[in-house]
Amino acid sequence: MALKEKLKGVLPIIIKVLSIGICLYHLLTSGFGVPTALKHRIIHLGCFACIGMLLNIQKSMQEPRKSRLHGYLLNSLDLFFSIAAICSMIYSLITYDRRIAEAGIMNGVDVIFGALIIATVFWITYRRMGWSITSVALVAFVYAIFGHLIPGAWGHRNLSMSRIIGLIAFNTDGILGAPLGASATYVILFIMLASFLEVTGAGQFFINMATAVTGRFRGGPAKSAVVASSLFGTISGSAIANTVGTGTFTIPLMKKTGFEPEFAAAVEAVASTGGQLMPPVMGTTAFIIAEVTGTPYIQIVKAAILPAILYYTALFFVIDAYSGRRNLKGVPKEELPNVKKELIYCGHMVLPLVLLLVFLFMGYTPLRAGFICLVSTILISFLRKNTRIGFEKSKEAFYSAARQCVEVVCATSCAGIIIGSLYLTGLGSKLAAIILALAGGKLITTLLFTAIACIILGMGMPCVASYLILSVMIVPAIVQLGVPVLPAHLFIFYFGVTSAITPPVAMAAYAGAGIAGSNPTKTGYIAFRLGIAGFIIPFMFIYSSELMLKGSLGAVILAAATAVFGVFISACSLQGWMLNWKVPTFQRIVLFIAALCLIKPGIITDLIGVFLFAVVVLSIRGKGRAFTQS
Repeated sequence: MALKEKLKGVLPIIIKVLSIGICLYHLLTSGFGVPTALKHRIIHLGCFACIGMLLNIQKSMQEPRKSRLHGYLLNSLDLFFSIAAICSMIYSLITYDRRIAEAGIMNGVDVIFGALIIATVFWITYRRMGWSITSVALVAFVYAIFGHLIPGAWGHRNLSMSRIIGLIAFNTDGILGAPLGASATYVILFIMLASFLEVTGAGQFFINMATAVTGRFRGGPAKSAVVASSLFGTISGSAIANTVGTGTFTIPLMKKTGFEPEFAAAVEAVASTGGQLMPPVMGTTAFIIAEVTGTPYIQIVKAAILPAILYYTALFFVIDAYSGRRNLKGVPKEELPNVKKELIYCGHMVLPLVLLLVFLFMGYTPLRAGFICLVSTILISFLRKNTRIGFEKSKEAFYSAARQCVEVVCATSCAGIIIGSLYLTGLGSKLAAIILALAGGKLITTLLFTAIACIILGMGMPCVASYLILSVMIVPAIVQLGVPVLPAHLFIFYFGVTSAITPPVAMAAYAGAGIAGSNPTKTGYIAFRLGIAGFIIPFMFIYSSELMLKGSLGAVILAAATAVFGVFISACSLQGWMLNWKVPTFQRIVLFIAALCLIKPGIITDLIGVFLFAVVVLSIRGKGRAFTQS
């Protein structure tokens, strides 16, 4: 018992020292250059895997367990794999030059340590993220070992264990591949940036400013949630964290002004999920998409900005229609935050984000721009006493960043096992062939099958994890039909993200329901309806490159204008309310068809959409339904 108490006291110190040490290492390497790419990834994986296991032990010691034996077993395995992570890291670094010189030839000790690395990745991913991504990786790995026993097209050639372990554990086509590389180079830096901004109070500043600007209008609290979540999403890497971070304030305010608990929770969930779609960070997935596709980061930001704005615009319109139908008012002016005071108190902390965008558009690499932004955040924080980042706040920021990065390391390293297994066996091309065969080779059918697969595979996963799995299993099918690489990757990214508001595993909606005290299932289905634009927009940019800012300025403006008009009409259709008019059921159906016509690019479909919209407006006015209440 005394040993357990001593361990409880020592363990947090060890975790914090490791967290601060690895964060400082990444901060220095981002500013002054990283070592050899593989060595950098090895250090990144080893340290964060160890931190993750120690965090598990700490949590286990703080929570009572039904079975003491079960608790001891888990703690023992966590301790074993934390030591294994450090030992494997040291061994990989020591033998790196020899393995490079011998062109990857494996000896017996290499195989043992390679197997230990793979087992460590499986264990930490399971312990930190559950069975979602772990089970997919386990199936892929087992298939690589035993798939040669399967007869016919589903089988593959016999692969030696040393080759499987060597490629997955030590090669850039496996665990140490591009996803982990993005985590080690870019993601950790921007997670640190978000943590430092958070300890200055920037997150609360975004919430207060959004409430001050939109709170007094019809449905103001819900509109505040939309604006706050889009801003908070730029520094948050999780839809659930975003929901909890902003929802703690916005959901009670929505309920207070007349919103039903389920609707209030659903609004926050949909708005928070959209934070993962909003550039420049996009839940840190933007950097991984850049690494996987070989696309310059700034191109990804340009391509994603208009679809993200459309997503939030659609939600804004839905809230306005809902509020109009129920005659919901805004928050009294005297209860709103004071804009002037908020700007004086914390407005200067927006400057680092402005600098980030400026440097990115000037052509700086994300690594260089992120480093400058992080350093400037620390310096700018000293402009006011309340935001000043001293020693204690720095420790808190580093510790928070390390905890968040553990999840990303789990996802990216486990995805490396999947990628390596698919590479060795050729299963990826077989899956693409199956999807194409089921869809009959037609693009629209393939996209529909892909969307369903993305939602199912993405359920319960962070956006980074879902994207990584989907990018290797699904994207090849879309690309084979002539869709450019970046739109194809953004398509699966969107559906992976929106799985957070898709029943039956709508994790963001369930987080909001917990705050609102609402029924989780009902909240999930309302969130699905509110986020309908998130399921339409990916099809829009597949068929209209103008929505990704490609083409002439006139074409881009026309596509954006008709798309905005289309999502406005779709919101009116879903809520049965347009401006100050109640919309009957049949007209709602016609409005939804008009919305689809306007959303789909093309002059003919746009004209049809406008015509149908005009018919509905005239029919409503003709029946004297203006200014009626439901």
